[in-house]
Amino acid sequence: MNMNELRFFYKTNPKYQFHMRLIKSMTFKVTKKCRLEDDGASKDFIFLVGCGRSGNTLLRRLMMQEMDIYIPPETYVLPEQIMHFYRNSGESWDYKVKTTISLLEYHKEFDTFNVLTLRDFVEEACRWPEKEQSLFNLINKLYFWLSVNDGVESRFVGDKTPLNTLSLGVIRKAFPRARYICMKRDPIDVVSSYINSGLCGDVSRAAERWKASYCAWNNFKTDNPNLRFIEVDYEKLVSAPENTILEISGRIGVPLREKRVKDILDIMGDVCLRKHHASVYDAPNRKSIGKGKKFLTDREIDIINSVINA
Repeated sequence: MNMNELRFFYKTNPKYQFHMRLIKSMTFKVTKKCRLEDDGASKDFIFLVGCGRSGNTLLRRLMMQEMDIYIPPETYVLPEQIMHFYRNSGESWDYKVKTTISLLEYHKEFDTFNVLTLRDFVEEACRWPEKEQSLFNLINKLYFWLSVNDGVESRFVGDKTPLNTLSLGVIRKAFPRARYICMKRDPIDVVSSYINSGLCGDVSRAAERWKASYCAWNNFKTDNPNLRFIEVDYEKLVSAPENTILEISGRIGVPLREKRVKDILDIMGDVCLRKHHASVYDAPNRKSIGKGKKFLTDREIDIINSVINA
């Protein structure tokens, strides 16, 4: 196994991710008081995962619109927050709250959240009694706090950050009973979408992204036989959105709203500010199915196939 194969192995095998990142940092202060999870409450937290450009944001929009759930913009920092909290578990609760939340507030994508600062939430969290002082509570209650701020109060909250697919072994430490929705899409269309959106200019690199996400998810569900999840095909979502949402609702136990949220796009943050989410404004349609084979050259398709079949 060469070095690239070794990196890919650890990148896509969740059961090694937490300890590999801990060892890599070489700076941690761990005590027995470290509490990542909260006594089974994480069973009500929902993760949307899968490779980027697979319809994840469209699904987020439909779920928030039709189902009793709030999902904030992509955070990009959740795995880092988990590792930071664990490495500093010997510090005071105030320190852990302020530094863990600051990783989000000072991230370059924080402008997609409809709030100027999280200071009010931090002050509130610092006053929690000891029995509530866990990382899961901190993230879970932050998302509920954001839902109130956006005027979309919901019974459930979740996270939609495709990059989390490559850190599921870390996420599982803080959310051991969470439920998962994995979006799946034809890799040719995924790569084409990466190229057209400007998010990735190289066909080979885009194919590697798809492959890494695919392998990471499959390894994760294999390593966790009791995992509660549903896999959703992009092609099915855009062809029959209403039926797909009904199926998701039943499988993961998040009920439909009594009244749908009409202006959900106005508070979706990253959808409004990032051009690569522009298609989410359109009603679900089938026009992107098979688009990759029309846009990409035969040579590019051969490159994709060679990467994902390696």
